[in-house]
Amino acid sequence: MHNSLEVVESFRISSQIEVFNEIQRKGVNVSIWKRRPSKNIIKYLDSIINNKNFSFEIDAEDVDRVEHFLPIHNNISNLEFANEIKKLSSIFANITYKKHHTIQITTVNKMQCPLFHVDFLSYRMMCTYKGPGTLWIPNSSVDRSHLGCGRNNHVIQDFRLIRETENFDVILMKGDLHPDDPNNGCIHKSPEVLFNPRIFLKID
Repeated sequence: MHNSLEVVESFRISSQIEVFNEIQRKGVNVSIWKRRPSKNIIKYLDSIINNKNFSFEIDAEDVDRVEHFLPIHNNISNLEFANEIKKLSSIFANITYKKHHTIQITTVNKMQCPLFHVDFLSYRMMCTYKGPGTLWIPNSSVDRSHLGCGRNNHVIQDFRLIRETENFDVILMKGDLHPDDPNNGCIHKSPEVLFNPRIFLKID
């Protein structure tokens, strides 16, 4: 894997898209593809960020016409953001073999999931475009026996090791129901949203 930034027991981080292939390894529950922000996507999202209704969900079967779901304000094109959604949907399908999946674009003004948790599915992909990113922590710093107890300080052994994705990072996480690597879901949570809205994509 070229231009690898980090290769650690339970996660892989790289500026190369091939990093997603690493998620197939047993024991690896996080792959992060680091990317440069797109000025055109930022410009588009800035133009519609005050639209409180800018949240929608579509099935993969409808992704080819996703531009029809994206609002246009001040004649700023939504084409690059539409192509971004199509691209990530295709990557998700190719890596996870889940051609039937759901794509959500969400705008939030507050924290959604305050507790560190795992998802009860096989895979989830996320990308934050504006606002704080997803918080996650490596396997070596958690006590899974306390998941669901309602207290982060019982789950997290060292809060200094909590990581946060940056804008335009694409994080692919395993869930606890992965058929070949069960009970090894990425432990993560939503960030606190203090000032400006957070806009993110989720595919599962």
